[in-house]
Amino acid sequence: MTLPRLRCLLAAAGLLSACSRGDPVEGDLRDAVFIGIPDDVPSLLPVRSRAPSDAWILDTVTWPLLWATVDGELSWEPALAESWSLAPDGRTVHLALRPGVTWEDGAPVTSRDVAFSFDLAADPAVGSRLADGLRAIDPLARPAVVSDLDVAFRFLSPRPLQAALAVLASVPVLPHHVLGQANRAALAHHYANGRPLVCGPWRVSRWRPGDRLVLEANRRFTGPKEDAAHLTHVVFRVLPEYDARLDALESGAVDVVRDLRVEDADRLVRTRPEIALRRRGWRTLAYVGWNLEVPLFADPGVRRALTTAVNRDGLVDTLLTSRATGDRYGRPAVGSVTPALGGAHADEIVPIPYDPVAARTALAEAGWIDRNDDGVLDREGRPFRFHLLLPSGLQTRGEVAARVRADLQEVGVDAVLDSVSPTIFQERLRDRDFQAVLGAWSTSLPLDLSAHWHSKAAGTLNFVSYANSEVDALLDAASSEADPERERAAWRRLQVLIYQDQPCTFLYWADEIVAVHRRFRDTRVDLASPWGRLERWWVPPEAVRDPSQAEGDP
Repeated sequence: MTLPRLRCLLAAAGLLSACSRGDPVEGDLRDAVFIGIPDDVPSLLPVRSRAPSDAWILDTVTWPLLWATVDGELSWEPALAESWSLAPDGRTVHLALRPGVTWEDGAPVTSRDVAFSFDLAADPAVGSRLADGLRAIDPLARPAVVSDLDVAFRFLSPRPLQAALAVLASVPVLPHHVLGQANRAALAHHYANGRPLVCGPWRVSRWRPGDRLVLEANRRFTGPKEDAAHLTHVVFRVLPEYDARLDALESGAVDVVRDLRVEDADRLVRTRPEIALRRRGWRTLAYVGWNLEVPLFADPGVRRALTTAVNRDGLVDTLLTSRATGDRYGRPAVGSVTPALGGAHADEIVPIPYDPVAARTALAEAGWIDRNDDGVLDREGRPFRFHLLLPSGLQTRGEVAARVRADLQEVGVDAVLDSVSPTIFQERLRDRDFQAVLGAWSTSLPLDLSAHWHSKAAGTLNFVSYANSEVDALLDAASSEADPERERAAWRRLQVLIYQDQPCTFLYWADEIVAVHRRFRDTRVDLASPWGRLERWWVPPEAVRDPSQAEGDP
């Protein structure tokens, strides 16, 4: 038996991930893009993703129904769906799929696959983080297969088309003929977790969990020619430590790194002209979340005092301001609506001022006084001490944690830093296994804050277990409001209410810096993704990777 024949038989048995192109060789990788990431995805099935950062990777593996683009406001581009329409009732959206698109195995992509994927994502047995966003779809009217290429979605109430499309674009399409009979409660053990069948521009070549994910151009892609991959490979390299990602960028081992520190960006401008620095805009919110099920944080007055004790402007000045140019890559936050979306942001909110003296006074009024003179406030024999959970490997997050801890110590509050791997961090968030958390949110586009703030979402993305009936009503109203101005007014009002309650200390919005090697053309870095539309990236022949830097075994 020949070696190529043996390889294909092994691949069919699930022992190799690719046989159509063979294992990549050194020459194949010279026009590849290498992307340094801090943490791997838990699965290559998007219904099992943990966080928005997973979606930035999995959106490359799975071809979405629609592509998001952001330029001052959100708009949509065709992908697997080539057109869409809103019915006169304002509740029903029809998607028309592209004709002639097939899965890798030749099976056609149909509306049945789309309907199945939404049913899978909404199934409690799957436990998908995508399920919260689907609450607006009528559960008694699952996606209706009108024809092979026409699928209809009915929402519970009238809804702006942009908001409806955001819900529909959130669920990647999966093959019904592969997963339709799978045990949904045991989906973690299905072989498609590591070897998904795709219909988009990229296919999985190899995945070494915790090390790297290698995608190659899908030579069986049947979508439009303009959406076919130009590069031969995308290699996501898992480098948990920030310094390792930075070293790899400077050595040429990776081409793209997100979330650069400002001082490193300043240095790269001076020393690495071949690296372009791109700004994403106000997408990432840093915050301290108080677990409201912990008695220590039950009192809104105490939470407000903790916010008063933290120097949020100082964080921006010291960590997010360029010493070379004075450019500020951050701004203090008053809520979870990005300032990039204009009229929906509550500019009328006056930020709680930084005032350690006022913070200590407010805590004393709540009964927290340093009675034994050990530097830590206490009440009824209990010290004001808690663990602050944060993910390891993120340099800026660690520095923010140290400064928040120092500010709280100044008023007699002892925050013990609890740094864990990003995987454990997400698990503990999901399980509510924390007292307080130093986290970051990527704001939803378009706005739908229900997953984070609605009382019915407690136990999913509402990690702090926040509940306010007036906020619930505003969330329900805003998500179904067809008039743009009334919708924006609802968003502004709920921000005011949430800020009054202080379930989180909102720290700042970061304008994330993404490094991209200049040899890549037609790159996209924006609010939607730090490496958007990778199938359209390309390298001119004279700028391909030096063979000495191309890894022979990806």
